[in-house]
Amino acid sequence: MAKPTTIQKKSSSSSSKSILTPLQKTKSALKEIDRALHPHLRLLKRLRCKHNKGGDIYADYDDPRRMQQLAEAQTAVSLAIGTLNYIGNRLKGSDEGKKKGDPLRTELDRMRAMLVTLRKLQSSADAANAGENIKKTENEKSAEKSDVVNSTERSSENSESSPKGKREAGKLKLDIGAAKRMVNAALASDIVSNNGDKNSGNSSLSRIVSNPEKSKRRKTDSDGSTRKKRKSVRGC
Repeated sequence: MAKPTTIQKKSSSSSSKSILTPLQKTKSALKEIDRALHPHLRLLKRLRCKHNKGGDIYADYDDPRRMQQLAEAQTAVSLAIGTLNYIGNRLKGSDEGKKKGDPLRTELDRMRAMLVTLRKLQSSADAANAGENIKKTENEKSAEKSDVVNSTERSSENSESSPKGKREAGKLKLDIGAAKRMVNAALASDIVSNNGDKNSGNSSLSRIVSNPEKSKRRKTDSDGSTRKKRKSVRGC
């Protein structure tokens, strides 16, 4: 008996690979269908149990979004069944569903188009809900900011209108030039006397800080008197 040559071995291995390739593709396609169908099958199973107990399966699906989920589940299962029929025909060697005008092919195309439409509607609904949530959050944040601003303005108005608020506002206004006034007060001749009386200087400082208008007049008078004294000294 003649042994098979190398060429015959290569041809047999290539033919076996060509046979196994579509089977492997079919196996991976079936796994993908099984994985995609799980959530839809769980939903339909719950509805089936409810129907067996005598309940209305559409009682909880008055919401359009939930009805859309139910329609998507039914369409996905129908498409999976049609695809399995198509795969079975191909494995048998039949061309049913292969040609474009074939009834099975037409039905599969319709179910695919319906499933795509349902998913687009679901995506647009999710996007609209997300946009509404974002807009609602932004409106709430802006409302909170306006409430904070209004409360701050009201508190500032109340504090300024009250006697204590007026005193605080007066202190804030006086504190703006406090350092400059203290320096001018320290250099003024009517505050630091010739005998170095510190108490009189401190009382003058407190009067200047508490009433800047009088301190300005005093400063003008003191400057004028100083200039007169200097002129008199020069005249002598």
